[in-house]
Amino acid sequence: MATWPIIPPRRINYSEYAPQVSHPVIALSPDILQNHSGKEAIMKNRKYPRLKHHNYRANGAYFITLVCYRRAPLFGQFIAAELCLTLLGDYVIKTWRALPQRDSSITLDAFVLMPNHLHGIIWLNESAQRTLLNIVNWFKAEITRETGIKVWQRSFYDRVIRDERELLAFRKYIENNPKQWEWDRLYVNG
Repeated sequence: MATWPIIPPRRINYSEYAPQVSHPVIALSPDILQNHSGKEAIMKNRKYPRLKHHNYRANGAYFITLVCYRRAPLFGQFIAAELCLTLLGDYVIKTWRALPQRDSSITLDAFVLMPNHLHGIIWLNESAQRTLLNIVNWFKAEITRETGIKVWQRSFYDRVIRDERELLAFRKYIENNPKQWEWDRLYVNG
């Protein structure tokens, strides 16, 4: 495997997209899951999304996307170009940021929480005992356990970041995602 210069993780000022102190909290409607059919029902014959021969415990960076069940906007909504979080959205951010405390082999890079999905870059170091799948499953299970509702679609999207160019492109994609919400393929008018 070719080596490439490791760029230290860069923290994006997330408060630009979801202020942690002064944001209004939106209450979730109990019927929100019934109002969003999404595409999950259509995707019964999906392919297994992981690379067959890649060691997902290997040192490196991974871009991931986690999507809400039926693409429901459980985490908040954009009001005047600002993401106003639900209590669930706030909890997702706190749980995401706590991942490195749970497992010291994890370093978080750029991430963004959108109304119905999360994009993030996770770095695993040499001492990783868990696979990327184990880490993501723990994160998703923690949110589901705490809320008591089905929050996530099964599985998740991942991309092994192979070089500096890809890393910078994913960081830029994450940074620009809130600005392009209405054109996002996961967009729901909520």
